[in-house]
Amino acid sequence: MPVTVQWGNPDKTFIVEAFHGQWNVNEIHQGMDTVQQLLDEVSYPVSFVVDLTGAVGFPANLSPVAGRFDRLFKDRMNQIVMVGANTYLKTVIGVLVRLMPSTLNGIQFAASLEEAQAKLSRHVTG
Repeated sequence: MPVTVQWGNPDKTFIVEAFHGQWNVNEIHQGMDTVQQLLDEVSYPVSFVVDLTGAVGFPANLSPVAGRFDRLFKDRMNQIVMVGANTYLKTVIGVLVRLMPSTLNGIQFAASLEEAQAKLSRHVTG
C-alpha cells in the first residue's frame, strides 16, 4: 500500500503517515480518511509525523489535498514533522504555510523517524 497510517505510540499522541514508492492523490485522500478515523478515537489534538523516506516522487497538483487537510485537521493538530522531505517539497511546503498559516505554521523537518520523535518529545516537554 503506497500510503499507510497508524498511531505512532500506544498513548495515541501522534499519528505516522508513511509514503512508499509511487503514490497518487487518491491514495493520499484514502490516507486522510484513515487519519480521520484515528482522530475520532481520541478527544484531544495529536501530532503528525509524515514519513517520506520511502516515497518516490510526488504527484502534480497537491493543492486540493492541502485544502482538505486544512479543513479536516487544523483544529486537531499539535505539531507536524516531515521526515525525508527533499528541497522541492520543502519549497512547496513553504508556499503552503503562507496559504494555510493556522494549520502549517511551525511545521518542522527531520532526517529520520528518530529525529522526528525527538522533536515531538521536545514539543511535549516544553
